[in-house]
Amino acid sequence: MADTTVTVRQNGTGDYTTLASAEAAADISSGYYKIEIDDSNQYTEVVTVSVSGTPTSSNYIWFTVSEGNRHGGVAGSGARVKKPGTNTVIFDVYTNYTRFEHLEIIDGYGFQVRGSDCLISRCMIGGSGAFRGISDIQTGNLFVDNCAFYGASQAAIISLNGGSRLHIDHCTLQTGSTTVNANYAGIRHIASSSGAETNLYNTIIVDTYYYSYSAYSDSTNVGGTTNITDSGSNNTYDGPLVYGGNQGSFTGWINVSSISDTSSGSSIISVNETNYSNLDYTLTNLTVNPAAGAGTNRIGSEPDSRQDFSTDIAGNPRTTKAGYIDIGAYQVTVAPAGFKYWDGSAWADSTAVQYWNGTAWTDVTGIQYWNGSAWTDPS
Repeated sequence: MADTTVTVRQNGTGDYTTLASAEAAADISSGYYKIEIDDSNQYTEVVTVSVSGTPTSSNYIWFTVSEGNRHGGVAGSGARVKKPGTNTVIFDVYTNYTRFEHLEIIDGYGFQVRGSDCLISRCMIGGSGAFRGISDIQTGNLFVDNCAFYGASQAAIISLNGGSRLHIDHCTLQTGSTTVNANYAGIRHIASSSGAETNLYNTIIVDTYYYSYSAYSDSTNVGGTTNITDSGSNNTYDGPLVYGGNQGSFTGWINVSSISDTSSGSSIISVNETNYSNLDYTLTNLTVNPAAGAGTNRIGSEPDSRQDFSTDIAGNPRTTKAGYIDIGAYQVTVAPAGFKYWDGSAWADSTAVQYWNGTAWTDVTGIQYWNGSAWTDPS
């Protein structure tokens, strides 16, 4: 069969009324099987993702939300999936290549990822009853981009098994714990075998008391300290950075002090709202915000073919222009309009436009257009 999309609506007018019932009918023998929530309701359920067949990057199960019912980067504003019990795993994922987009996961143990090559994109994961965001990642790739993590009483992303390869881009990550222990890290990656990777770019990590990147050994969890290869740049932190033996390839760390919706400064990541019920990590006070314009271009470098870094958590466009790429899940800074020229193989940004003044080439200081009666500045 070809690609299939089914709708989930609680009122019974869709194909299914629950995510679990839609998953039970999934067929990935040919093409993807997309399960699309088509209302803005709260779904209180556990979904075990275990689909028969051989999943691939083209044949996979996909959970998403229809465009008019998405969170848009603000908690509580779209369809939500909530835990039904204490520390309950909401999505228990066994199937390789499973894809999640535009979901809001609240007050639970968001994702337990046992399958390889899974993708979690543009999701909000947290709440006042959150336990872990993404956990128990098995050997293989996990791709996470443009997600907001908040409020977890333990780690936001935790991988303790085998040789996992984590690919994390443009995320905003804050937990709700102040416990000084590796269990309560922003990102915790322990590998018991070689071949593991932590690839981390353009990610805000803030207000989690303890951080553990790559292999970390303590009295209760002993991992190989040279099993993980680290790479990445342009990330923020405000606490200890604990590495294994391959720490050298992380570059461009930005040390910050806090995240706040009431204050600003050169070390403060100012955002719209930090209250969990209507959380919104959209950057504010851009002239002093250390995350504003401090990112590196990743468009075209997506590690999974299903990813698209040209838009943020809410669908806003990102720029490729250095100095205007924001760190985190939210793109706010706007690059000025410019001209491109053909460099022989591609259209490239010009750094200046000149005109011939009769004797020499001179920089253009402004551009106007004829509106029918006068020359006017473009708006």
